[in-house]
Amino acid sequence: MTSDKTPHEILLGEGWLVAVHNPYHLDGKRHSFWLFTHPDGVWIKGEGLNDEDALKDLPALAYEKLKYHREARAALDQIEAVRKAMGETK
Repeated sequence: MTSDKTPHEILLGEGWLVAVHNPYHLDGKRHSFWLFTHPDGVWIKGEGLNDEDALKDLPALAYEKLKYHREARAALDQIEAVRKAMGETK
């Protein structure tokens, strides 16, 4: 199944917000920079010669980064629960 949505639309639909979009020129060539943030406290960026190139891999990157972040957060929460159960404090 394929999506008719653009990478930008996919990211926005999954709660990501555009923090920075900066088109610029370097060595006479146009480039595009995008930075997205997520309410879970993570960020992703894409850069390329145009918007399409800068955004194309970001939905997959966003998925992996959120998955990693959430797994790490869950592991830290488990450690904290064990410490609390053992009567330890920070």
